[in-house]
This record gives sequence, structure tokens and C-alpha cells, in this order.
Amino acid sequence: MPQLPPPEDLLPGAGASGAAKFVLDMRADSTDASLTLLTQLAASRLANATGHAMDCTVSFPNPYQRPLLLGTSHRALCAAQADQDTEDGAAPQALAGKLTILGQHHAASPRWSAHWHSFAEAGYRSVLSTPLLLGADRTAALTFLCALDNVFTPAAVLAVDDFVLAAGNGFQLADQLRAARSVAEQLSSVLARRTSIDVACGVIMGRNRCSYEEATRILARASQQGGSRMHVTAEAILARAPGGAPGTHFRQQTNQHAAPEQSQEQA
Repeated sequence: MPQLPPPEDLLPGAGASGAAKFVLDMRADSTDASLTLLTQLAASRLANATGHAMDCTVSFPNPYQRPLLLGTSHRALCAAQADQDTEDGAAPQALAGKLTILGQHHAASPRWSAHWHSFAEAGYRSVLSTPLLLGADRTAALTFLCALDNVFTPAAVLAVDDFVLAAGNGFQLADQLRAARSVAEQLSSVLARRTSIDVACGVIMGRNRCSYEEATRILARASQQGGSRMHVTAEAILARAPGGAPGTHFRQQTNQHAAPEQSQEQA
């Protein structure tokens, strides 16, 4: 597991009642990566709060599919998978909005004996599963697992509550960032294609001494005859132009932004 910042190094939040007391940076390229980071932060946070080593898993609902399950260790995932496959285990209870705390003393209980077996086989003696609100209509289950008895005291439960609130906010911010970045990439692609078409039209205007509208019609006819999109035909025209494709302000700006990122990656 990578080294994670202790709770005191996390960015302080407002600290008001009902508001997160700290902010979690869960930025990642995918939902899976953000959720994996969430489980690592959760295990680190609660280990600091209780003084005991902790594993963590998250069950993330998928429409028309089994919930996505991610965690900090293979044994935690195996135990959580067995629990998740039941209808009334700890994680399914959390997905239904109920906090569930199990300890070794539940092993003999008729209600929990079947569920406890998978945890005990994996070496866990204390389990806490809590709802994790990740948006207006998305609730996941965050499950903490420890090899010791009686770990989830009232103070530990309060630490879990604080973390869950911050984690929900952090995940939503990461999700919004991914959506915004996707829109920006799509817009950049559209602008690049439009630029190629405009420049190709300029080349056609120069060759044929025609208007922009007529150049556009010529390009459209060439695209239809070749069975390709207009921007593909435009790029082919520019590639055949003497000296290569003319430079454009958009491409120059794109290259200027891309160059520092490439330099940082090389460094």
C-alpha cells in the first residue's frame, strides 16, 4: 500500500456541524481508481484513529450488474465478496442504508453465524460496514475489517462518520473533474477538426479562386466521393499541400500547452 498522509496532513475543511472536517483528494483517471484510492485513505485514516491495522473494501452499485468491489488486500476482497453475495450481510445492509457492526461475539448468533464465517476464515474479528453517499442517487458500502476484537468503539464510529462525509464529497469532486475534463477533450477535438476544415477550405479557395462557401461544397463533395468525413479529407488535403499543413493559432496554442506536460513527464 502506498504511503498516505496522516489525518493531520489532510486539508482542513469548514468543520461546521454536518459539514466535512477535511477534504480528501481523490482525483484519478477513472471511477475504479478513485474508489481504490478511497479504500486506501479509509484504511489509513481509521488505523490512525484506532491504533490498529485496518483493511477496507468498497461495494459500488452498477446498474444491471453485480456491485463493483474494490479493496486494500486480497483477503479483504475475498471475505467481502462472500458477504456481498448474501442478501442480508454487512455490505448489503449498508447498501440499504444501515450501519452494521460485527464482532467475534456475533459468531454464535443465528442471524450472523453464516455471514461471520467468511470474515473469521480470513482472520477478521471486527467488521464495520457503513453507507457511503456518493451523489444524489448513488450509495456505496464502505467496509472496515480488523483482526482484533472490540475495535469499533463509539470514538471509532465517530471517526468513520467524519471520513464517510469527506469521502463522499471528495468522490463527487473527482467525478465532476473527470466529466469536465472529458467535455474539454471533446471540445478540443471538435475545434481541431473544425480548424483542419477551415484551413483546407482556405487552400481550396487559393487554388480555385472561389468563395469560402464554394470551397466548403467542394470539400463536402470530395468527402462524399471518398466515403470519409470532412475533417479526414481536409487533413489529407493539408498533408499534400506544399510545405505541409499551414500552422494555425489553435494548433500552436495546443502544442504550447502540451509541451510543458511532456517536459514534466520526461523529468
